[in-house]
Amino acid sequence: MLLAWIEDRYIRAEHPEQFLVGIVLDGHHKLLAYTRRHEPARALMLFRVEDSWGPPEDRARWINEVTSSMALC
Repeated sequence: MLLAWIEDRYIRAEHPEQFLVGIVLDGHHKLLAYTRRHEPARALMLFRVEDSWGPPEDRARWINEVTSSMALC
């Protein structure tokens, strides 16, 4: 189980970047086992779109941008 959120940062106040931050709450041993086998681990992310800081006309935009490059199963 992961606790995740999106952060906006500005590098030297010039370049905007978005990061998906995730903290493992449960399942540390399983993630370690995947790492030792050199296999990617799956994670389920649930978002409350109404709590997103995305633009009011498209609250899910930032979530979609940050997660679009991830493999979806």
